[in-house]
Amino acid sequence: MISEENKQFLLKLARTTLENELKNKESDITDLPEELQEPLACFVSLYKNNILCNSVGSLSKQQEVFQEVIENTISAAFKDPNYPKIKEKDLESVKIEISIIKNLKKLDFESEQDLLNQITPFTHGIIMKKQGRIATLLPSVWKQLPKKEEFLAEMCKKIGL
Repeated sequence: MISEENKQFLLKLARTTLENELKNKESDITDLPEELQEPLACFVSLYKNNILCNSVGSLSKQQEVFQEVIENTISAAFKDPNYPKIKEKDLESVKIEISIIKNLKKLDFESEQDLLNQITPFTHGIIMKKQGRIATLLPSVWKQLPKKEEFLAEMCKKIGL
């Protein structure tokens, strides 16, 4: 687990990254905690007025978690052609959420009910693969879809089932 202090560090890093990108400034990272130099996969989700704008990340360890946060923040805010870019006037209303991806576990199930019995709301996310496509729902999505059936239905819709 990442300490609460380092979680706050990552959130501040993501916010500073947004601000610096909008002002064309370089990020100056000092006093980087050792724990954040470990390779970890993560997603950065941006919310505007409490509505999910975009979420970008990786499912496998690529590089140090602090660098993942920087790159995923920039991608979510400015590089996804499917979502409007964050503007300076949006900064106050943008909420940032970081999800660390770890302890992935393959679930074997025989029915929809069997799968529903294996997932825990607000704790588990789901990664589903079908014919070369991958879809992900992070644990934070439970806030919008608190019922297991809704969560699973959204995943199925997302992957094309």
